[in-house]
Amino acid sequence: MKKYKLIKEYPGGPPLGFVLNTDIKLSTTWCWYMAGFNPATFPENWEEVIEKDYEILSFKQNSGIKELWLNDGRGWARTNYNTGKRYTRPYSTEEILEHKMYSIYSVKRLSDGEIFTVGDKVSLQGIDNYSNIRTLTVYGNNISINGYINSIQYYKKQKQLLFTTEDDVDIFDGDNYFVVDTNRYINCGVYEASSTTTNLFRSPNYLRFSTIDATKEYIFNNNPCLSLNDIKKHTQSWWQALDNLVKTRLNL
Repeated sequence: MKKYKLIKEYPGGPPLGFVLNTDIKLSTTWCWYMAGFNPATFPENWEEVIEKDYEILSFKQNSGIKELWLNDGRGWARTNYNTGKRYTRPYSTEEILEHKMYSIYSVKRLSDGEIFTVGDKVSLQGIDNYSNIRTLTVYGNNISINGYINSIQYYKKQKQLLFTTEDDVDIFDGDNYFVVDTNRYINCGVYEASSTTTNLFRSPNYLRFSTIDATKEYIFNNNPCLSLNDIKKHTQSWWQALDNLVKTRLNL
């Protein structure tokens, strides 16, 4: 779907500044498009509206001050993250972008909500060659990483290694894993690994596995479900021989 803004009027056409949505099924103004007043017919009258796919979340001062510059609706100011206290007068987005003392520290990709922060390891989609983000800069209607032409829409972040399961599989942010309660030897279900829940099931009573089959195997091999009578019933001859040996040793 593309959008176009009318930059030059023509007889019988829509008003100047009118935005046309080319997705006819969703547009409430598709009649102009169907009437022939469209960019394909009059390209010199229209300008494509390219909507930005990012939101700046924070700035940082290049002098090394740790507090970030956040925007609470009144503008960008150096802010105590815990208390929300503002230390400086607010800057507009244009002012802080043009000021050499400040640089973008974190942004959100609006298409999927992925957050990119200076220091994150990233790579182009389809390539596993990761490097740290050093700079985030506005490039047209998107954000450039480390000064390259490719914007953040073409990048992926390296997943964070959270832990290794009992069956020796590395689990990253977003991966699924299974949990066994060793007190009762039951499968507690499947969970999605997250950097915000790294302490979940860290108790020694819980063991984490990469697959349901691995949990079943562990429970099968370790569940103390057999009594001595169970063993005796299924190993009668061996049990009798052991019983006789014990009685002999004890002179019974």
